[in-house]
Amino acid sequence: MKKRLLIVEDEPDLRELIADQLAMENVEIFKASSAQEAFEIYAKQPIDIILSDIRLPEMDGVTFIRVIKSQTERKTDCYIMSGFSDYTEQEVLEAGAVKYFSKPAGLSGMVDELSEILKAG
Repeated sequence: MKKRLLIVEDEPDLRELIADQLAMENVEIFKASSAQEAFEIYAKQPIDIILSDIRLPEMDGVTFIRVIKSQTERKTDCYIMSGFSDYTEQEVLEAGAVKYFSKPAGLSGMVDELSEILKAG
């Protein structure tokens, strides 16, 4: 059974790069450029994993994760990525994220780790 991954990233090139690198896995990929767009997708699709940038238009990724976790009982694993942040890693994890990834330096490792998670099914 395919996992459903929602990538929330406002930089189109990076969003597409991540999606392209994970497209080989057994995954259905949804993409959003803002928290609002992500909420709309999440409301319509049974998303298994969310990978969100921390700095987004309208709402930051940590607040987005908090809202997702507080408004639903669905089990969705959430991952946060950021090149720089107003939050500590501990604050990100306390908000409900499974892991905090650094970008761009950690991009390759992030994709590798997500690939393994998706393969585990």
